[in-house]
Amino acid sequence: MIGEEVKKIKKLIKSKNYLLAKQKIESLLAIYPDNNILKFNYARVLSRFGNLSDSESKNNLLKANNYLEELLKENDIDVYTLLELARVKIKLNNFNEAKACLLKIYQINPKDVFCRIELGKLEKKLGNYDEAKGYFINALEIDPNDIHALLELGIIEFQLGQYDVSENYFNRILEIKPDDKYAILELSNLEIKRKNNEKARQYLKSVTSENEEDIFILLKLSEIEMLDKNYNQSLFYCEQAFKLRPFNIQIICKLIYLYVNVNDIKSAEGLFDKLMAMNTSKLKKFKDFIDNLKWDLLLLDSNNNSVSHEFTNKIIKFSKKTFKEETE
Repeated sequence: MIGEEVKKIKKLIKSKNYLLAKQKIESLLAIYPDNNILKFNYARVLSRFGNLSDSESKNNLLKANNYLEELLKENDIDVYTLLELARVKIKLNNFNEAKACLLKIYQINPKDVFCRIELGKLEKKLGNYDEAKGYFINALEIDPNDIHALLELGIIEFQLGQYDVSENYFNRILEIKPDDKYAILELSNLEIKRKNNEKARQYLKSVTSENEEDIFILLKLSEIEMLDKNYNQSLFYCEQAFKLRPFNIQIICKLIYLYVNVNDIKSAEGLFDKLMAMNTSKLKKFKDFIDNLKWDLLLLDSNNNSVSHEFTNKIIKFSKKTFKEETE
């Protein structure tokens, strides 16, 4: 019976139905509290939840971390548990501990492709591009058609300004998997960089019907429309993304900017109130956004838009309070 239930749980995780998977696992853990397969999958679910506040996400990651560390006490060479724990620790910014987990897998199974890719991702995250490329190239020596390694190499070359090399990697992915949305997203980034917004838009539209609720595609479409000053269309895509991630500060900032540009000051102010209630330390990363928003509203004020005057003052006061230590 438990075996069949675990199969159902794995299918739910694969389809990203994490809430139902979590509920099923919790009900089974009440009956089988010592079942390690249930504990492992519970940790997987907890680490993958989206659409949560920052504090909820961190609590889930800490719980997942604890479950996985407990499992390793019973079997410290289980590569699946080590890999999952490394991914959780990366999300918790515990990079040294994550690397230790991955290197242990490397010792256990030197030909583990996933381990090399995760090590490469970690080095890339730390800005060590040469080391990262080494791991990805090594992964391709084991499996020349590994699309994850190809994607990561393409992203690195893009970040290094090697656009033609980057494009070749993404196109190699499409030869293997013609509808790979991640390669298509990166190709759209490449065309935006080349100021070919229409081609970028065409890439994204080719996968939109199957990914109508994909936050990355929605945000990229919103970005293209904003670059072309199609603010209403950009707003439409951004609002769809906001429904999927209502606590994402970057999306909230973008949405406020778009509301201001379509002159919906009431909606912009409502969202800014939500922003002010969030973690101040995180907001400091968005100082440029708040400064730009302030100048946009001051421009509206200068055009006798009395509706924005109160909102402008609110932003000025908030900016002074939040960033005062940087100006003292």
